[in-house]
Amino acid sequence: MVDIARNQFRYLSDSAAQIEIVVGDARLSLESEAPQQFDVLAVDAFSGDAIPIHLLTPEAMDVYLRHLKPGGALLFHVTNRFLDLPPVVRALADARGLVTGLVSHSETDEEDRLHYASTDWMIVTANPALLETPAIKRVIQSVAARPDLRSWSDDFNNLYRILK
Repeated sequence: MVDIARNQFRYLSDSAAQIEIVVGDARLSLESEAPQQFDVLAVDAFSGDAIPIHLLTPEAMDVYLRHLKPGGALLFHVTNRFLDLPPVVRALADARGLVTGLVSHSETDEEDRLHYASTDWMIVTANPALLETPAIKRVIQSVAARPDLRSWSDDFNNLYRILK
């Protein structure tokens, strides 16, 4: 995967940023790193039919927040054909007093639908002003709280409750 990312896609080689690729489980890798002070941390592992549940727990959220700069944003790719993941992310954020929003995109043009897939991302931040910036406010949607949804942990999850 690293070779494909480096050789087939130009965004890595074209970036002015210092890019370090770490191969392995994201949560375990971040747990062993010193805090990074990221502006944005994207968690993108949920689009398949076998999601890594350990990335959507309070324990995982603590790891992500430790690496996030104050006022930064966590982005969760929650596109999934079978599971309604936004309420799970919302519950994690609510438990920590963070704000959330859902950004969804799907092509309306028939030709574009052949080339692009729909995508859903949850933004999680301690900075409510971030969600009020014009570019975000224009496209963001709220996600309803689900009081019936027990927060997941490393010891508990309930996929049945979030089936679509």
